[in-house]
Amino acid sequence: MLALLSVSIEDPNDREFMTQFYLQYERLMYATVLKRLPDQEAAKDIVQDCVIKLIPRIPFLRRQERCVNASYVVSTVRNTTINYMRKQGRTDGRCCSLEEQDEQDMVMPGPSLDERIILEEQKDRLMQIWSNLPDEDQLLLEGKYILGYKDAELADMLGCKKDSIRMKLTRARRRAFQLMTEEEGDRVCPGVKNCRRPMRTPCLPF
Repeated sequence: MLALLSVSIEDPNDREFMTQFYLQYERLMYATVLKRLPDQEAAKDIVQDCVIKLIPRIPFLRRQERCVNASYVVSTVRNTTINYMRKQGRTDGRCCSLEEQDEQDMVMPGPSLDERIILEEQKDRLMQIWSNLPDEDQLLLEGKYILGYKDAELADMLGCKKDSIRMKLTRARRRAFQLMTEEEGDRVCPGVKNCRRPMRTPCLPF
């Protein structure tokens, strides 16, 4: 993959950025493919296609917070995987067809419309305060809840003991909750005179 980046990107700064970007999100890309299509060879082709698609988006990716880039990567990989499955007509025992997946989704329904709206609002509010979180908190929350890193991997990244990660995560969640609460503090209940209580208590989307 790194050889592909070397020949596909002329600008050395863009090449370096995309190389680091790929190394950072490689694990997330493969996990996203294999979750829907457990085929290692197909996963390699899909990830390569995704990287090629992301190259023209380098200016956009440079401007985003890390959690936004992670979400963008997941969306790109998921859509590319679905398109690959449609073209290949993959219905073998290693993965289900899209129709079967739809049936499974019907058997195990997701959140209601109201719940999905609230969750999206919470994500938006988290994004508003994200840049105000310490870098370590951002790395912990993104690594644990978006990238799916294990405690040992997070400990290696931070240079601390594995046993301390859980407490660090708890503190990071508390700080994020506090910032979301402060951001929400100026809102009032509609139709209730002199009420200064927040319209909805913030709830972290993880």
